[in-house]
Amino acid sequence: MSGLKNIERLCGSSPGGISEQICIIRPEDVDTYPFYSPCSTTITEDIKLKAAAEPFKWNMSSKSVSYSEKIQENKAGDFWSMNLAGRIPKEREEVSQIIQNIKSNDFHILFTDKCGNKKILFCAEIRAELTIGATLSAGNYYQVNISAASLKKAPIFTGEIIN
Repeated sequence: MSGLKNIERLCGSSPGGISEQICIIRPEDVDTYPFYSPCSTTITEDIKLKAAAEPFKWNMSSKSVSYSEKIQENKAGDFWSMNLAGRIPKEREEVSQIIQNIKSNDFHILFTDKCGNKKILFCAEIRAELTIGATLSAGNYYQVNISAASLKKAPIFTGEIIN
C-alpha cells in the first residue's frame, strides 16, 4: 500500500507565521511522555513534568519567527530535518548567560503557528549568535536557530504540559 490518497481543496485562509513565544522543556524535567504512535502525526496526550519543574518561555521579535521541515535523503535511511528560527531583540547580559549555559544540551521545543497548530520538536539543539548591525536599521539581536532531526516529522501536539 502506497499511502497515497486524495487531498481535498482547502477553502479559507492559511496564514503563515509562528507565535512569538516558544516553550522550552529540559528532557530531564519530564516525568511522563505521551504515547506517540509510529503511524500518527499528532500527539493527543499530555506531557507530565516532574515536581517543581517548569517550562521556560522565550519571546522572539514579532515577524521574525519561521519554521521549516523537510525530508533529508541519506544512504543509512531518510529522516526529517526541522528548523525553527527567530530573533531575540537587544544584547542583554541575562540572554547572553542563558545562551552560554545551554550550549551542548538538547531541549524539547513547543511552538504554535498562526493557524493554531501547536508542534513539538523533541531533543532539539539551540544555537544563537549576536548580531549588531552597522546602521540603526540593521538592528541589535540574537539570531536563534533551533534544529532537530527525527525519523518522523514534528507532530502536532494537542495535549497539555502538566506540572
